[in-house]
Amino acid sequence: MFVRWACALLAIAASSVICDAQSTYDAIIVGSGPGGLVAAEYLSRDPSVSVLILEAGLKSLAATGGTAGPDYAKSQGLTAFDIPGEYDNTIYTRDYAQYRVDWISGTSMYLGKLVGGCSSINAALYFRPPNEYVTQMQWPFSAESMMSKMDENEKIHSHTDQPSTDGQWYTQEGYKIVSKAFSAQGHREVTINDASARNSKDKTFGHAPYSFKNGKRDTPANAFWAPMSKRSNVQLMTEAKVDYVLRTGGKATGVVYNGGNAKALLSSRGTVIMAAGAISTPKVLIQSGIGPSEQLNLLKGNNKFPGVAQADGITNPYVGRNLFDTNVVFPSFSHPDMKSFRYGDRASWAIDQYMNKNASGPFSSPGPTLIGYENFEVQGRMYEFQTTVLTRGFGEYTARNDALTTSLYVNNPESRAASGFDKNGNWYAFKEGTPYFGTNRDLVALQTYTSRVVGAMTAQGATFLSGSGSDADSVAKWVASNRGLIAHHFGGSCYASSDSSAGSKRCADEKMRVLGTSNVFVADASAMRDGTVNPYGFIMYMGREVAELVSSYISTGGAGDAWATQQPSQGITYGVQSSTDQSNES
Repeated sequence: MFVRWACALLAIAASSVICDAQSTYDAIIVGSGPGGLVAAEYLSRDPSVSVLILEAGLKSLAATGGTAGPDYAKSQGLTAFDIPGEYDNTIYTRDYAQYRVDWISGTSMYLGKLVGGCSSINAALYFRPPNEYVTQMQWPFSAESMMSKMDENEKIHSHTDQPSTDGQWYTQEGYKIVSKAFSAQGHREVTINDASARNSKDKTFGHAPYSFKNGKRDTPANAFWAPMSKRSNVQLMTEAKVDYVLRTGGKATGVVYNGGNAKALLSSRGTVIMAAGAISTPKVLIQSGIGPSEQLNLLKGNNKFPGVAQADGITNPYVGRNLFDTNVVFPSFSHPDMKSFRYGDRASWAIDQYMNKNASGPFSSPGPTLIGYENFEVQGRMYEFQTTVLTRGFGEYTARNDALTTSLYVNNPESRAASGFDKNGNWYAFKEGTPYFGTNRDLVALQTYTSRVVGAMTAQGATFLSGSGSDADSVAKWVASNRGLIAHHFGGSCYASSDSSAGSKRCADEKMRVLGTSNVFVADASAMRDGTVNPYGFIMYMGREVAELVSSYISTGGAGDAWATQQPSQGITYGVQSSTDQSNES
């Protein structure tokens, strides 16, 4: 039977003693990101399965016990994370810095360190990928499996492209301007997540879809945590940063967290599920002695990394490699018909409507109004592009009352980076290579798309504010000068694949287990080989897929040939995705 955590930390001669839990667990989930919470909810439906979720950060939404938020929200027990309109006021402000990761060197990241991970602090844009995505990236599961499990998830969480509870769309001036510009170029308006639309994205646009319910965030920290929080066989611990996975050879036996001050152990049939995100999951794996040999050798003599020396290292050359992020630029436009809306202003009328009229009005949305897609070939490679329209200008144009932003993305770049430690034990997201315009083809692709969007907008009376001119050369120079902007759509750093050939660069096997281990599973964006639409919805699906595999492992205790440990192919890869690995070639 599951027993509540009941150990106290002891201090002897100013050094901490590792304290054990009074029970073991069938599943220890590292990180409470969307994949982790979805997996935990499914597993804990079985009262005989004990689940422990370890989250490095703090409580978030009201459902988790969070309380942080503006004074106006307290009368209704809401946090800033519950209210969509507070998005700009949380993720990008110093007041909420404690909710962002603080262990990445060299680069400022707006990655969530709170219950729900980035799904509690992002814009909650919710997309179903096209069916061909799973085939192109050699995902271990079929499109039918993806769709059926997303169907199952949607019985628990809500999604809508009309977030205001009164059924009205608000702050639509930018939508109207861009939709007119796109329609003139032959684009068609669709419902973004309809099967016919998501499987034929080229030259389409529609209203932004969110995982909201009753005007509030309905991401996993609410939708999935709320029902399982009442179950006696599941526990969520906050401020519990995992240091490394305890293991005997390739079998995990528990985890150590909070600087070695505490540990939790697995049952004989137990599993570890990595759900800390594409930047942090490889960090924990390498700290556990699982990763590229040069990284393990670098840390082996460092007493700050006891997990590396705990047993023979597991050489998995692809841990932390193949990291991608969506490439993005943020061009701003002015237009005589535009009426900008800045959420950071906290307009009193908008807050009054939200709080006193059933969570309706502009604050039922975080800002994006229109999503548009276009696919075309650049230098022999098929690229997938996305436009996300915001209700205000970007950067120096934020204060203008006639400005809007069209965030322009390359969703499937070929550029890759490698995360890793330096000799001093500092963790870098981009230790080698860059995910941003790392190839000239990626740069040309976004230059071409941006020029198309600028041309479409100026043809309808908009003025391109960001660049020195709207001609193709001026736009190309502007894009090149804005390289390196972070979209936070990371993935690929421990990707899973059905490809087990000698030349495979996969880090996890077709059962989502880290290669070289028997019971360490991946349930976050690390496992995605390639980019597609905003990945949050796919990560939730992945959590459900992994949960079913873990349930099967637990039921058999990992016995039999089906659960034999698989080893990685050797060699390292970073920098540029090879031609055989490009997910969207045609």
